[in-house]
Amino acid sequence: MLYFGMWRAMFAWHVEDMNLFSINYLHFGKPKQWYCVPASHFEKTDRLLRSLYPHQYRQCPEFLRHKKCVVSPNVLKQHNIPVHRCIHYEGEFMITFPRSFHAGFNYGFNCAESVNFALKSWVAEGVKANFCKCQPDTVRIDMEDFVHRMADAELIEETDPLFDVIKEAAAKKEKSTARWGKVEPWSCPQCTFCNNRARVKCAICEYRPSKKQMKEAIARAKQQREEESVTKEVKENVHEVTGTSENRRKRKRKMQQTPTIAFPDHEITKFFREIGICAHYANRMIKRKLELKQILNMKRDELKRHLPLGPRIKICNHNAAKREASE
Repeated sequence: MLYFGMWRAMFAWHVEDMNLFSINYLHFGKPKQWYCVPASHFEKTDRLLRSLYPHQYRQCPEFLRHKKCVVSPNVLKQHNIPVHRCIHYEGEFMITFPRSFHAGFNYGFNCAESVNFALKSWVAEGVKANFCKCQPDTVRIDMEDFVHRMADAELIEETDPLFDVIKEAAAKKEKSTARWGKVEPWSCPQCTFCNNRARVKCAICEYRPSKKQMKEAIARAKQQREEESVTKEVKENVHEVTGTSENRRKRKRKMQQTPTIAFPDHEITKFFREIGICAHYANRMIKRKLELKQILNMKRDELKRHLPLGPRIKICNHNAAKREASE
């Protein structure tokens, strides 16, 4: 949009339609004076302006988008609302952010051009934006399409490494990811959920899964993969223990040649780790017991060889013998 300004011509306090970004370029002429309130004080500024213009607020809750309300920056400062000031010269750009109230005036004749734009971060602000219902030509943007696109992009980015896992898990259960769309895979080749590598939203499917449903499916696939890896590890360890000596040697050489793999810290692995620790200490105790038993047998045999044959030697308590003698 092209603007021609003149001495003391001003623009009232407002935020951009649908809380969009805006960029303003001053082609030529006198500078502009800008006043801006940070987006973090949007709610506080909105409440203040509504209290200052109650009649307009009752007529239209979004009356500030009419760009007719003028308030001195000093009034905002009196209510602890920060106001930043900036002078916009010829050949410079001025950018405003979503939910940031701004106003200003011109120092003389000039020509400026402004346009709204959006970034990925704006989608969350656009969803929260309200629009004026009393004017038929007000700017309205359907945010549902943007939200679906972002959700698709995030899910695709998150699920790409797991597509093989999902496919394998689905094949084992004789199910297909096409069940999300209620269509057969061959009848919908471009469906995002029928064709794992597709990127196009299907128009045939009756409904789309929510982000929560997809995350739950991914979590189940991850858990199944971890359980399968742990089961495989346990089977290999059991085979290593029960196999022949040649198999154990091959297994040992293979483990030395392959890089170390960090298996998931699963409850089963913790359980087997604790069992291994207990078995280690039990083996040590059994070994020590056998050693002590062997030493005791050796000492017993040695005593038998040195003691003379005859009646058993009675060992009595020395203190008890003294008491008998005194009596």
